[in-house]
Amino acid sequence: MSKLFRVKLVCLLGSSLFWISISLLYWKSRGIDYDLGYKLLSLYSIAIVLLEYPTGVIGDHFSHRLSVIFGFSLNAVSMFLISLSGPTGFYIVALILLALGQSLITGSITALLYSVSGNFKKDNADIGFWTVIWGMLSTAVGGFLADVDLRIPIWLSSVAFAVGVPILLSLNVESNKKIQGNIFSRAVVGVKSIYSDKKLLSLTLLYGLLGGLFLSYKWLYNPIFDEMGLKVVWWGILAGFATFLVAVGSKVYPRLPKFGSMFIVLMVVISSVMMSIFGIPVIVILGLMGGHFMRGLSSTFFEYEINTRVKDTVRASVISFQSLLSRLASSGMLLGIGFVLDNYGVGIVGICIAVVLGSLGLVFAFWDRTNDKTV
Repeated sequence: MSKLFRVKLVCLLGSSLFWISISLLYWKSRGIDYDLGYKLLSLYSIAIVLLEYPTGVIGDHFSHRLSVIFGFSLNAVSMFLISLSGPTGFYIVALILLALGQSLITGSITALLYSVSGNFKKDNADIGFWTVIWGMLSTAVGGFLADVDLRIPIWLSSVAFAVGVPILLSLNVESNKKIQGNIFSRAVVGVKSIYSDKKLLSLTLLYGLLGGLFLSYKWLYNPIFDEMGLKVVWWGILAGFATFLVAVGSKVYPRLPKFGSMFIVLMVVISSVMMSIFGIPVIVILGLMGGHFMRGLSSTFFEYEINTRVKDTVRASVISFQSLLSRLASSGMLLGIGFVLDNYGVGIVGICIAVVLGSLGLVFAFWDRTNDKTV
């Protein structure tokens, strides 16, 4: 197997979601109610936010390959621990280990792909497509097998990460370029590299904002479908098709004419407005589907643009920093969406998203124009 094929295979294994659809049901089978279950997942999310940038720096300072190896190993062990019976504290430790493993993977696996790819634009688009497809399939398989035993999807997730370890060990890639100083110096260099390149800073901040919105999308399904009065059977069908469109957006990006980040902002704004026109249900559905297509398109666009501007010495740090921004933005957006839903109704949510995103888009556009001479 070529180095590129092995890295792509590892990316697929890392996107396995066998247990995602039954996680809360599994906690419940262990005597953990929904309220505590959501608190555990919230703790996991907070841990990833705290670990995201430091682990990216670790990957840049030591080795992207070793960072991913340790990440996959920790994920395999932590998923197995989750499948065991234990007190709440036991699961907290397992989830923190899982968060550490996942954060070790996030930036370094993209950096690893970049180092072995001869055409990052195409290869990253391919990975974006197939990881979404595999995520859908593994979720469906996990849900089916959970009917036999709720632990099986968790075991499969552990196995998927474990299988990735020997594949990564077989990779022979160049070690990271060294810079003077210790790991803390590397962390400072990572932040400075973003701030010193105004275009990179703009791309990173805007992708962090859009990434936060897209991470929040899945929580809009229930209120939108409920407002439309759709039967529950259609909820899964539409959500599945929307996820497929994310993969399509990733796949078609390399074939499209060149466009800028403001085109993406405009399309997402239009999609958000369409999601608010409940008087015409088909427009709401088209808006939701369009937003998911733009999610795939924009993710591939921003990952390509950011990676072509960033240096190898801080690649994982920059990618992890952007991921941190997305998670923080998602937390803020979820609070805002919850407030609007509770006080004004689902029909106003899309309008609010469009206004906020459109306003910030104009700010970024003006900023880019002002800093044209530094790009």
